[in-house]
Amino acid sequence: MGLNGHTSTPAKPYEAFDGQILMLIMPYKTFKLRLVHQRLDDGTPIELWDESKHSFFITVGSTVSCELLVDETDLSEMARGFWYFWQHQTGDILKDYELFLRYVAVESLTELYEAFNSTRTVVPKADEALHKGRPDQKTDPLASSAGGKSGKGT
Repeated sequence: MGLNGHTSTPAKPYEAFDGQILMLIMPYKTFKLRLVHQRLDDGTPIELWDESKHSFFITVGSTVSCELLVDETDLSEMARGFWYFWQHQTGDILKDYELFLRYVAVESLTELYEAFNSTRTVVPKADEALHKGRPDQKTDPLASSAGGKSGKGT
């Protein structure tokens, strides 16, 4: 059985804060990520956001759930601050951002970026796929699809 009773989820696990907190993070962009971006948008281009705002955006927008892997009394100070934030989110993006700024240690931001980056799904770039060329006659699904003629008698 997985995190919070989930047996199957597209989210990828990441053990953060030296294995103290298990985070389940979506490996691709979701509508929640877009929603968090919209609520934080103040007209400043995202590439100019400060590291705390960007870290909040990727963490809250992509993390499905978190679970303690150690007793709460054994958490490091940084892990405890993040855990407190995670447990006390209100669902109001702007209020939660204030909570994030208050309780998540600046030193934790590197950990949160690492969690996000290490759980990304790598999608091949179009250039790479195009340079591979078309499949041969046997493996090309277009060669025999849509009731087309196989090439004999055309």
